[in-house]
Amino acid sequence: MNFSLDTKNELARLIPSRPCCRRAELSALIRMAGVLHLGRRGPGLTVAVENAAVARLILILLRLTCDQDAEVVIRRRRRLRKNNVYTVELPPEARVFDLLRFLGILNARDGLLATVPPDLKRCCRKAYLRGAFLARGSITDPERGYHLELAADTLELLASLQDLLARSDVACHCSERKGEPVLYCKEADQIARFLGLIGASAAVLAFENVRVRRDVRNRVNRLVNAEAANLEKIAGAAAMQLEDIELIRSRLGFRHLPRSLREVAEARMAHPEASLRELGELLSPPVSKSGVSYRMGRLAELAARLRSESYAKQGRNHGEGKQI
Repeated sequence: MNFSLDTKNELARLIPSRPCCRRAELSALIRMAGVLHLGRRGPGLTVAVENAAVARLILILLRLTCDQDAEVVIRRRRRLRKNNVYTVELPPEARVFDLLRFLGILNARDGLLATVPPDLKRCCRKAYLRGAFLARGSITDPERGYHLELAADTLELLASLQDLLARSDVACHCSERKGEPVLYCKEADQIARFLGLIGASAAVLAFENVRVRRDVRNRVNRLVNAEAANLEKIAGAAAMQLEDIELIRSRLGFRHLPRSLREVAEARMAHPEASLRELGELLSPPVSKSGVSYRMGRLAELAARLRSESYAKQGRNHGEGKQI
């Protein structure tokens, strides 16, 4: 399943109950995905989206908010994914400029607004962000990773969206992808907060479900890796200890060792796979891990001294052979 598509299908079924919120959501949809066409008969407007449910939502919002009808033209792309594109078309007769002014996209003084409408009510912020996501947003399947993205035509519009998100306690970062400015978020907490903010309740549940599974799986993997590394460390240390003990046994014999060292040496030879704590529990009386480690250190020092004496003897023999 396509998580981003499922999320947009869920959101497209939500119709704001307040007229101001319907207006804000429609404003975001048109501002983010709309194209103004200037012709001899007057200005026309098209809004192109890749989701049939979103195109249907635009038609509903146009009817409820502006009492405006539009047509939907379906075209199939010939390149890349070759998916359908649903284009909502408003002809010049639709008084496009009046519509854009009503939605806060145009004003009489500055023309086309480059930012989010500054007079958005608190209740309308969620609707505007929902419209922006439906128009130019995407979210990666959480099974693959955590990545939310919002695209925009200009950095100024993107910065105002980032500020709107920050006022809603959602932190995003600005970047550029293929020459297009984007807002992105890779933190699971922030993505879940954004989905909850724009009303995608089912998507939040699905996202958190996957997130819990991934966290448990990662925790188990870390524990398994740590245990494997610990066992490898124990095995390596045990092999070195056995080598030292075998050297001491062959050169001196255990009878010349103090009782404490003899006991731990015999226990290590009998239980080469045991950890220091387990070796300590096998001794009588039991000895702590630090106590066993201390005794192993003394055995290692003794083995090192025997090796150095052996090397020194070999060196003397080698020198005597040269002198002869």
